[in-house]
Amino acid sequence: MDDDLSVFSELVGLVYATAMDGAQWPKLLDGVLDYVSQNSRDGTPSLSAPQLQAFVQGWDEGDVREELLNRGCGSHRALMTQLVPHFVMAREIQRQVADAERQEALARRVLDWLPLGVAIVTPMGTLISANHRLHQIVRRSSCLALTAGRLNSRPSSSLGLALAQVCTSAVGNPETLRLEEGDEHLSLLVARLDKGMEQPQVVIWVATQEPVGLEEASLRALYGMSAAEGRLTRRLMQGETLEEAAQSLHVSINTVRTQLQAIFSKTGVSRQSELLRAIYSSPLWLDSRNEEFVNSGESEKEAQVSGDAGMRLSDGRWLAWADLGDPKGVPFIFNHVITGTRHFRHPDLALLYDHHLRLIMPERPGTGDSDPQSGRTVQDWADDVKAMTNHLDIQRFVVVGFSEGTPYALALARSLPEQVIQVFIVSATPPIDGTESLHDHRSIPFRSVLLVAQHTPWLLPPLMRIMIRNARKNIYRFIEQMTRGMSEQDQAVFAEPSVRENYAHGLMSAIAHGENHLVIEALLAVHGWKQEDAYILQPLRFYHGSDDWFYSLEGLKTTLSCLPNATLTTIPGGGHLLMYSHWHTLIPLMAADLR
Repeated sequence: MDDDLSVFSELVGLVYATAMDGAQWPKLLDGVLDYVSQNSRDGTPSLSAPQLQAFVQGWDEGDVREELLNRGCGSHRALMTQLVPHFVMAREIQRQVADAERQEALARRVLDWLPLGVAIVTPMGTLISANHRLHQIVRRSSCLALTAGRLNSRPSSSLGLALAQVCTSAVGNPETLRLEEGDEHLSLLVARLDKGMEQPQVVIWVATQEPVGLEEASLRALYGMSAAEGRLTRRLMQGETLEEAAQSLHVSINTVRTQLQAIFSKTGVSRQSELLRAIYSSPLWLDSRNEEFVNSGESEKEAQVSGDAGMRLSDGRWLAWADLGDPKGVPFIFNHVITGTRHFRHPDLALLYDHHLRLIMPERPGTGDSDPQSGRTVQDWADDVKAMTNHLDIQRFVVVGFSEGTPYALALARSLPEQVIQVFIVSATPPIDGTESLHDHRSIPFRSVLLVAQHTPWLLPPLMRIMIRNARKNIYRFIEQMTRGMSEQDQAVFAEPSVRENYAHGLMSAIAHGENHLVIEALLAVHGWKQEDAYILQPLRFYHGSDDWFYSLEGLKTTLSCLPNATLTTIPGGGHLLMYSHWHTLIPLMAADLR
């Protein structure tokens, strides 16, 4: 009894500590899991298989607390029953924190309206946050660059000196600088934020000489202009003369002069220079939803990833994918990791052309731009892929599963035997058959997630929310912390700036819908498939690193001993990120295997 009370008191304290400080989560997790492991029979959940399936498919559609409390007996049930009110209170605290974060998100949206680029950086230039306009400027600019999360100028010393000056100056006055490269000119204002912050932060305002486009509808609504007057005003705001405007609008010079007088009357000015001041003193110039911004903003962000495509499925959901490499090559359907999307690919796509391969990377429901699917299963993935291949007129294809993409690759082979030629599994993560099988998962954070999914799945949402919050705060710092537990070879993968950029883009896209996708993926990884699902008719080849820190090679060999149709290729010294560290080895091997 005293032991139970001690456990209860410690866990209650950790519940509230975790609500206020996400860094305490591992300690709470360990405490709950230790207790559950000691009090569960054989380390397996007490729900029946049908109950587990119903729970996995419907956890996000209602309150499952009562069902979970009915699991187990004795001190296990008593402890969990007493902890529930404290978790409820802790979740209320988390809700309040979430409200504060939503307010912060609103402030970010306001900044996105500005036609000025705004970036908040550390004294070393590491990006903390930025608005859409800043990213737009960086993509177009030859004066500014964002490399592996750090904002740099050309020459690099210009911005570096300004940052050093504002951070060390006792006066704290802002620094101004002008960057020039060819015909491009950028004006920057660099200012230090609150000096009382634990870590100095700097705000950088960036202005270009690009004219701000204004919507005709906005001009007409504010000043009562006609459509023709609105079009002329937009031309003048973009720097055109009356003669140039007349030519571009295909009207006479007398017509535009008449329209200009009407514009003067409606805006209360008498000269063209006063017109510009009147417009720029109005709130219209703050509206970044103008045509110029929309055409090169979000759509440009998507367009920068070559081969993006998508379709509307029969149930109304949108399915997105990337179509890369040789369009006439052998189609490879790539099944990504839990935190992966179509954006996380190797930067060297020329290799696909060299070996006549077409790499198609569809995003699973709830990931990136693919709409969520309520109550989905691993097997349901085959329906989406079949619809995609029919849309692309692909008759037969190869399947690749990377890490947690393993069960989805196998599901395609089972459900589409006439279409799937062969299956390649890279850095496999086999199914969870009881607590003992978790020992082969070397990654402690991921093993903890799987244990929670197996024993206390109702704790998954707050766990994932903490991870998402940390990623959104500073994606590059999150990546750095994530890679600390990796092998040197895998750390070298993320040392490549282009890979870091692709992963950062992919991760932010993966968590765009919140924690639901990650929770469902973790639940399906534990409860969504079994060992017998790996029995397929097609050739099945595994590639695994000898030094895989995520799932041990020994554990995989034990699993494959039961699969007569499977072969294993061991990559000496390889870590878990074989798809990227050994890209130039795996692609030729896979291509040769098809001959």
